[in-house]
Amino acid sequence: MLTANALSAVLTDKSRLLIINTPANPTGTVYTRKALEAIAAVVVKHPRLLVVSDEIFEHIIYSPTTYTSIASIPGMWERTLTVNGFSKVFAMTGWRLGYLAAPTKFLKPMAKIQSQVGLPVQSSSYSRKRIWVAGMKIGAMLPISHSSQFAPPPSSTCST
Repeated sequence: MLTANALSAVLTDKSRLLIINTPANPTGTVYTRKALEAIAAVVVKHPRLLVVSDEIFEHIIYSPTTYTSIASIPGMWERTLTVNGFSKVFAMTGWRLGYLAAPTKFLKPMAKIQSQVGLPVQSSSYSRKRIWVAGMKIGAMLPISHSSQFAPPPSSTCST
C-alpha cells in the first residue's frame, strides 16, 4: 500500500500523474480515509500533479471496511479523474462499459478524443440512455470504454 511518506519521497517537480486503485479488488487493499487524506496532503503540494483514481470495485467491499473516494477529500476534486464502470458491480462482464467522473475542464477535451476513438456500446439506444441518465444522477461523467467480446460492433463503426 502506498503511504504518504513513500509518495513524498519519490515525487519531483516533473511528476504529473498519480494512479490510485482503491478498492483494489474484493480481496485487496482498500485505502482508509485517513490514508487518503495523508496522500492528498502530499499531492496538493505539487500543483501540476493529477490523480487518476480507479474505483471500479467501490461497491464490492466487505464490512467493516468502508470506501472513500480521494476526490471527496477537500482540495482533491479539482485534480482527480475518477475511473469507474458498470461491468463489475452489475455483473455486466463482456460489456466493458465504464465512465470517467472529473471536472468539466478535463471532460471537454477528453470527449473530443474519445468521440474519435471509441466504439459504440452494443445495446439498444434505450438502454444506453437509461445508463447515461443513471450515471448523470451520480455526477459528471464521460463514457470511456465501449467494447464487447460477445457482440462486436457493426463494421460501419469500426476503422482499420
